[in-house]
Amino acid sequence: MADLDDSNDLEIETDPIEHMKKKLKRQQWLVFGSIGVASISLISAILAIALVFIKTPNTAEIEERANAVSAELRAADEGLRSQIDTMMGTYRNTQSELQTLSQQLANLDVNDQRNVIIRVQRILIRQEQDFRDFLTALENGMYNFHMMVPHSRGWWDDYQKELLEASELSKARENYVVNLRNN
Repeated sequence: MADLDDSNDLEIETDPIEHMKKKLKRQQWLVFGSIGVASISLISAILAIALVFIKTPNTAEIEERANAVSAELRAADEGLRSQIDTMMGTYRNTQSELQTLSQQLANLDVNDQRNVIIRVQRILIRQEQDFRDFLTALENGMYNFHMMVPHSRGWWDDYQKELLEASELSKARENYVVNLRNN
C-alpha cells in the first residue's frame, strides 16, 4: 500500500505563476534603476555644465563644452530609451503570459480532484473490509480443517494469532484512510 502521507501529488503546482511574478518584479526594478541612472546622469551633466560656466569665463569654450556634454547626454538618453523600450516589451510579453497562466489555473476544477480522492479513499476502505471478510472465511475454513486433524492444537493457535494480527493491521489501515477523508 502506497504511503498516504505524501500530499505532493495532490497539490496544484503554482510555480510558473510565482516565477513569472518574480520575473516581472525584477524587470520593474530594472526599469526603475534605468530611470534612476538616467536621472543621475542628467543631474551630473547639468552640474558639470554649471561648473564649466562658473570656472571659465570664455563663452566659446563654454559653448563647445556644453555642446559636447549635450551630445553625450543625447547619446546616453537614446541608449537608455532603447533599453527601457526593450524592457517594457519584455514586461508586456511576460504580463500576457501571466494572464494566460492565470486563466488556465482558474479553469482547473479542484472539486473534481477532491471527488476523485474521495472515491479512491472509499475504494481503499472497501478493500480493507473485503480483506477482513476474506480473513474471517479463511479462519473458519482452517478451524474446520483443524477439527478434522487430530492433535493439531499447536499450529491452530499460532495460525489464529497471525490471522488476528493481519485483521488488526487491516482495521488500522482502514481507520487511517477514514481519518484522512474526514480531515
